[in-house]
Amino acid sequence: MGTCPFCNWRNDPTLKERVFYSDPEWFAFLSAPCHTRGHAIVAAQPQGIHCPNEIEQMPDSLGWVIKQLTLALLKYYREESADFLKDMLLVSLRGDIQHFHIHLIPLWQEEELRWRLETRHKRGRLMTFLGYLEARDVEQCREERMSRGLSESEQREEITKDLQEDVGKLREITGFNPDG
Repeated sequence: MGTCPFCNWRNDPTLKERVFYSDPEWFAFLSAPCHTRGHAIVAAQPQGIHCPNEIEQMPDSLGWVIKQLTLALLKYYREESADFLKDMLLVSLRGDIQHFHIHLIPLWQEEELRWRLETRHKRGRLMTFLGYLEARDVEQCREERMSRGLSESEQREEITKDLQEDVGKLREITGFNPDG
């Protein structure tokens, strides 16, 4: 497990504060920084000394938990936002972190329009769109850090504080109690 941030989520205060669902097999948290408002990650629970990184090792509950968490995110963000939430993208992006996880990325109306215009349904263009979202957010976060003289960890702490209302509402919807 070593330095895997997902295997050590219980020991990372900024990650633990963003967790809105946990069961013996899975946990879910709001990403910080995120690709878009409501961006969540569902990850396999750590398995002893082994970092879970293969889909073949995943419990059969993966489909059920993704469905339940997608419904919770859709319910909350459709009620909370005046913007129009169209749907949810489910993507497995395993670049820097090998721990098995799935991104649940809300597809807001304005982002869907951009995606459709840019891709025109061409093969492989969804990854280009997601790359655009990630690059945009990475650059915005970097610019904010530089202008305010923050470290990445200080910025992540601020983002975590800003997400507390969303996390609290999502915990209510999913029935997750971090203390029990």
